[in-house]
Amino acid sequence: MKKELIYIKNFINYLDKMQTTQANHSIPRPMALPFLAREQLAELAKGTLPPIDTVGIQRFALRHILRQPLGNSFRAIRINEEQLYRGCREPGQSVLQESYLAMIAGVYLSLSKEEGRRYAVNAGILLRDEFVATPPVLYTCSIVGLNLLDLRGRTDEDIVFNGFVQFLNNILESGSLDLLISLDRKWDKVEWQLLSNESEFREWIRSMGSPIRSSELDRKMQQRALNGTLAEYLTTFGIDGIIDADSNVLVFDSEKAKIIDEAPVSPKLRSLS
Repeated sequence: MKKELIYIKNFINYLDKMQTTQANHSIPRPMALPFLAREQLAELAKGTLPPIDTVGIQRFALRHILRQPLGNSFRAIRINEEQLYRGCREPGQSVLQESYLAMIAGVYLSLSKEEGRRYAVNAGILLRDEFVATPPVLYTCSIVGLNLLDLRGRTDEDIVFNGFVQFLNNILESGSLDLLISLDRKWDKVEWQLLSNESEFREWIRSMGSPIRSSELDRKMQQRALNGTLAEYLTTFGIDGIIDADSNVLVFDSEKAKIIDEAPVSPKLRSLS
């Protein structure tokens, strides 16, 4: 009986190994030189966005510029150096984790400490015991030499989405889907599925290109469909992140938001009742 159990266990392990191997073979592999793929994607992205004017600013000028009325031009703000904040439930991080839950994949940062603290204590459903065992933290981050696309205006946001859909159609028409697949971005499972199945990818793009309300488009993007791909699209224009409608800063590459300080946040900022 004991030998039979060992045989069954080994057989189950073998099936698990085979299933894992087959699954791994279906996952696209990043190419050795991803910058070559990005150069070709940049060619497919040309003309899908209007010219982007770049406005350079010095350290700590970001807050002042964000208080000014929006201009009519489609622009990027060149940040020479700026200090931003990120509230988090996980202390001791050396690199902040990218989020795919928002409109575009990346790391969201706040202009103010207070906003960062509030985010730290309100993110997720946290119990009193969890606060005591692992207090939330506020990370102070530095960004240097980044181009942030100003998307605080609704019109500019729509222009980006329309250009994105045109870019994806250009990829399909040129048979260049493998270029996206080969990039080294940490695609989530939903994106892997779309990028690995051309017919499913084509159908998703068709739904994106159909006339829909902006609120519905936001909902589609928040379902984590192609958020990382949207970040890659803007990267082809030399954009490192965006400033959203709430004046938050989103940096596409988490390693470009350098952590320079970490401090615990008092759970008293939120009610635990």
